[in-house]
Amino acid sequence: MATSASVACADMANMAPYVDEKFEPRPGDSIHVVGAGSAVVMSCLGETSTYEVRYSTGNIGHVKRNEVMAQQPSYVQGLPPQGVEYLGRPFNDAARTLQTPAATFALIASTIGGSILSLPYAMNECGIVLGVVMFAITAIFSGWTLDMLVECARRTGHDSYELVGHAAFGERCRKLAILLVFLTTWTVQIAFLVLMQDLLTPIVELVLPGVASSLGRRQLRIVVAIAAVAASAPMCYKSSLGALRGLCFASVGSILLVTLILAHRTAASFGAEHEIHLVDGSGISRTIELATHLPLWPKGFMEALYVFPVVGVSFQCHFNVLPTHMELQRPTQSRMRRIISLTSLATSSLYICVGVAGVAWAGDAVCGNILLNFARDDPLIVVGRLCLGLMLVLNFPLYMQPSRNALFRLVAAGGPCMSASAVMDDEAASCGSAVELPLSSFCAGQRVPRPSQTQEGGIENGARSPRMSAPRVHVYRSTDVAGFLPRGRQVDAIDSFPMWGGVSPEGSAEPTVLQRSAMTTAILLSCLMLGVLFQSILVVFSVIGSSMAAMLVFVLPAAFWYKLLGPRAGVKRHFVRAFLGIFVVLTVACTFLTVRNLGSPACPAAFEKLGLKDASGLFS
Repeated sequence: MATSASVACADMANMAPYVDEKFEPRPGDSIHVVGAGSAVVMSCLGETSTYEVRYSTGNIGHVKRNEVMAQQPSYVQGLPPQGVEYLGRPFNDAARTLQTPAATFALIASTIGGSILSLPYAMNECGIVLGVVMFAITAIFSGWTLDMLVECARRTGHDSYELVGHAAFGERCRKLAILLVFLTTWTVQIAFLVLMQDLLTPIVELVLPGVASSLGRRQLRIVVAIAAVAASAPMCYKSSLGALRGLCFASVGSILLVTLILAHRTAASFGAEHEIHLVDGSGISRTIELATHLPLWPKGFMEALYVFPVVGVSFQCHFNVLPTHMELQRPTQSRMRRIISLTSLATSSLYICVGVAGVAWAGDAVCGNILLNFARDDPLIVVGRLCLGLMLVLNFPLYMQPSRNALFRLVAAGGPCMSASAVMDDEAASCGSAVELPLSSFCAGQRVPRPSQTQEGGIENGARSPRMSAPRVHVYRSTDVAGFLPRGRQVDAIDSFPMWGGVSPEGSAEPTVLQRSAMTTAILLSCLMLGVLFQSILVVFSVIGSSMAAMLVFVLPAAFWYKLLGPRAGVKRHFVRAFLGIFVVLTVACTFLTVRNLGSPACPAAFEKLGLKDASGLFS
């Protein structure tokens, strides 16, 4: 354990705020051991200034007093004492290429998506007053849990969602996190297929009316889904999608274009009777004349509760925040919090604008996809549908990669390279070094370099070692990496140690060509089969938001924080515990309502509240 003690011995004189030479470690104290990481003192061995300690892996060791860099009289196993922070990638590493604007845009781009088209329905069910409050509070809570994840990462040295889960609750939680990432990305692909049918089917009906009339709307939607999957499939089978790096810019641009078109159409007709289009339970288009108004209050408690998952899933970017933190230049805690705050403010403002504009256009006739409320031959809406539809076709493969990689990690969880209970040595590192490119890198237009490696026992600040070694965690004074730092200032690590208890967040075994092809085919076929069954995108987003997204966005980050940082957090611990309890109850209640409404049509409010009858007889 003393192999790297000499690295920090020269620094001991500068560690006065963190080490009290007169205060000897006692059993139960949380300490940082030079070159080995955090540990808990188990006992003091006589008068030799030697201590028996237990590391976060459960291993027992003996350390000298001069190997204890920091200490705190509290029992929090696996965490460093207050005063030091752990970073998986060095503070000054050359691989940290994201600046604040690019990092903010990356998180915004990975947050906003197709669910924005369902937000007018959610706003109508809640009423404008409660809707704005719900959107704002959800943004605040989402930002809070993002900050919780970053705090956990900086206290454990892990830069991935699943490894933070492993640090908190062990291997089962790591597998649960991987499973949730797979289910979320898989169901998002299903949602993409439903949206592509909603967006592209009217265009096909407009361009090829003869084909549309001969097939019928239901069969035409299936043909559109098959064509969309066929167009995306060649990119889905690739192992790397570097050529699609700029798609996030086009995706955000398409969403902003649709927002401007919606605002323009609403401003021109608000308060006067205008033509609103609907789709009934059998997929037949209907038209009504309606003068809309803005409802201020919700129609009922159950209606507002049912649409909460749609709002929650719209703020989902939690499995991208830690890769963004890993790539951020000068990753101080204040800088990361500013990025999270800007992301929450920008997305919630956009969502409120879209929600209010959609309600002002369609009122109680609003559909689960607001673009269904417009005529299929409206030239501006045709442009918006075409742009969004093509973006979904091209973005589909970007979700195939994390979905396939998560599935592979689940299947191969027992393999020699996937064990999260062993320290990664040279032999394990050689099993594979595939870098899973996070969406934040695509959205920021960055190339993610291979992780820099260090020589055994050394502190590295971006230098590459000629010999691959175990990934290391880098130790910094909290005061050095907490506030805003001037550009160009260097922050040196005061220690480093091998990463315990997990695979590298950037390295894992890589599937063979046959495995990758088989998993891609299975995911594509399952998405296609389920995508043609759902007629309402609102239902799909409700399924995602009420279960998987609720766990990823609200429940698990709070549980991680409560386990890892809660014991020393004071009053905040009680707020997090109450938050966790509330969202567990909400998750169960919203999942129940979602299951009860699985058969909802694309425009449920129009037939329930306006008293219209549809051709299927579902609402008669």
